[in-house]
Amino acid sequence: MTQETRTRGADLWLPLRKPATYRLTLFCLPFAGAGANVYLPWLDAFGTSIQPCPVEYPGRARRFAERMPSDLGMLADATLDGLRCGFSERFAFFGHSMGGLLAFEMTRRLAERSSPLPEALVISSWQAPHLPTHLPKKHTLADEAFVEELRRMGGTPQEVLANAKLLAHVLPIARDDFRLTEEWISPAAPPLPLPIHVIGGDNDPQIPVEALSAWVKHTTVEATIDLLPGGHFCLFDHRERAAQLIIERLEHRRRV
Repeated sequence: MTQETRTRGADLWLPLRKPATYRLTLFCLPFAGAGANVYLPWLDAFGTSIQPCPVEYPGRARRFAERMPSDLGMLADATLDGLRCGFSERFAFFGHSMGGLLAFEMTRRLAERSSPLPEALVISSWQAPHLPTHLPKKHTLADEAFVEELRRMGGTPQEVLANAKLLAHVLPIARDDFRLTEEWISPAAPPLPLPIHVIGGDNDPQIPVEALSAWVKHTTVEATIDLLPGGHFCLFDHRERAAQLIIERLEHRRRV
């Protein structure tokens, strides 16, 4: 594979990447049903030292014609392959909800292969992977109930939920993404040799604080927990504060 081909492949996964030099690249992994554009408001949120690179999964937005991998492990492998030539000397993974789980699975696979690891994981609104979930599976719900679940969780614009034509496009994508996470089985894996920084809502009915705190079991370095006011999508409700928290955590690690 030529360098030109690899770069073109990375452009599919990183459609919003800016050609600039930063000290650290932050790959931003979207939540279920979302594409890279969900992180558009974050592109200028990290100053001049951190470059946010929103990731575009197959099967949506610019990549609608492509088939989504059939399980989370396959998506992790495909994403790693797609981003590989975009890895800078210093990089980190940041994921919200499903994106947080995917960030963990990608990092676990890199560690398993003795490949270069991200400097840190930033996990937003997802429980530690060893914990069982007692929530009913959403991907099996009938359309009406599934829409109500999306409305209850937040994160999906009301204009989408109220538009039958848009919903017909969005629902299959979101349902399949939920299936990936709900059918994923946590592997028996050793703790990762890198810091894990966790952000969550202080009133998230899906991911309680104790489920966020349990991430400490998955690192041999450090785990930090920061709470924001609100529920599952508090990260987006408090973007400036969340971005500042991420900067502080990543910059502190590099100074130590």
